[in-house]
Amino acid sequence: TLNARIVGVFKDYRDNTDFAYSLMASWASLPEFHDRPLNVDFDNIDSGTQCFVSLNNQFTKADWDRQMLAFVKKYKPHGVKDTRFPMQPLRDIHFSTETGGVSSGLIWSLFAIGIFLLITACINFVNLATAQALNRSREVGVRKVLGSTRPQLFWQFMGETALLTLTATAIALLFFQLGQQLAQEYLHGVFRFTFYYDPSVIGWLVLIVTGVIFLSGFYPALVLTGFKPALALAGRITSRQVGGFSIRRSLVVTQFAISQMLIVGMIVVANQLQYIQTKDLGFRQKAILTVRLPSSPQQDVGKMENFRHRAMAIPEVEKLSYSMSGPPQTGWISQTVIKFDT
Repeated sequence: TLNARIVGVFKDYRDNTDFAYSLMASWASLPEFHDRPLNVDFDNIDSGTQCFVSLNNQFTKADWDRQMLAFVKKYKPHGVKDTRFPMQPLRDIHFSTETGGVSSGLIWSLFAIGIFLLITACINFVNLATAQALNRSREVGVRKVLGSTRPQLFWQFMGETALLTLTATAIALLFFQLGQQLAQEYLHGVFRFTFYYDPSVIGWLVLIVTGVIFLSGFYPALVLTGFKPALALAGRITSRQVGGFSIRRSLVVTQFAISQMLIVGMIVVANQLQYIQTKDLGFRQKAILTVRLPSSPQQDVGKMENFRHRAMAIPEVEKLSYSMSGPPQTGWISQTVIKFDT
């Protein structure tokens, strides 16, 4: 049992924070958790330790590097070449791939794919709307004869596009919610999205929906409201008047170009995933069991050998080996121990 005194309670942090924590303890209390003296020498450096420094406006990165170099020369002169204390602004931590952050290039790539899909959908809607414009030419002619102006008809058709877009957005959000629940079950609760009412998310959603409404509805509404009443009522509107052939052909070519680019990219990614899944790893993957053993401050070789003998006594067990981590894990550990004869 460890007795501790609570000196403060933090406000609940956001789910997308880079510093998720359940408890913050003072450095002086760590020996009680580890049940051994805390090593503060340079013979064993834990790279998981983070140090936050608040600097004034006059202190620069060059000043920091110069002082840290002097610090290393004083306390670890033999490690001047390979010991560094890099400074990183707090705002750059999330997208710093060197320190385990998220790749900003990957985020922008996914964003670009989403934009291309939206553009393709908008072009497809424009093509369908202009193709059906001939069927609505008499409606436009009747409305103009009854006194409707072109701006009134324009905003009517834009309103129809807005209604369709908002309906599609609601359906998309519903499918996203269902997909999130499936992802939580598959990833055991790792994936969560709780930013529905975040101002930035709402702002982006409003911006995207507005852009889709404008891109999808502007050109068809412009074409429909440009019909002359006499020609519309007489049924003499031709396909050339419903957007030129060259314009529609350009839209179709653009749509197919984007679609083919996305399909080729999907095939490349699928082949890469197939290669990763079928690549020979150099060992038999089936019938191998990894057992996590309890850690202790001191390795008890006797208990480890006892566990080995008892496990090997099971007929189904062919071989047994100890390791610090399993085959799927990657990383490296470097430790220097200096001993003195006394």
